[in-house]
Amino acid sequence: MKICALLLYFIALSLPLVAHGENFNYLKQIKTRYGLVVFKPDPNDESLLSDLFINGKKLAKTSGSIAKKWEIGSQDVLLVQDSSNGSSCEANFSLIIIENKVVTISEDFGNCSDLPEISRIKDTLLIKFPRMNRNNPSETEQYENGKLYGMIFSKAKGEETKKVRGELKMERFSF
Repeated sequence: MKICALLLYFIALSLPLVAHGENFNYLKQIKTRYGLVVFKPDPNDESLLSDLFINGKKLAKTSGSIAKKWEIGSQDVLLVQDSSNGSSCEANFSLIIIENKVVTISEDFGNCSDLPEISRIKDTLLIKFPRMNRNNPSETEQYENGKLYGMIFSKAKGEETKKVRGELKMERFSF
């Protein structure tokens, strides 16, 4: 019996964990291993930006809400969804990575889809956005070892698939 339970445990570890946009949380605060993360609207700011606080310390301006959280090694990784772009673009996303006393915030990514498919395979996240239309090709982001890479797949009718890969910018803050 113990052998079966152990075998099922190892099989489960090797399978990717998949999340879809309809399963997102949309939180304004969340507890991490490094403290409380809070998005608080600034009453003096007319934009849709919020102040990002960790353990009561204001670190940056951001927008959106916390859609998902993962613990990857010593990092707590938050997926932030920003739906303030109007009806022409349903959503953009960013990552907030917290490790020890450092917070890293990625630049925005996505193709306006608010329904990405997210897979976690060990310490790697794959965030796949479906093709929205001719102007918004499918797109995949890969987060691994503290770096975020984007890959855009573009295929218009009668054209070859074009792939563009690059590392997204990440901004660091200490708290």
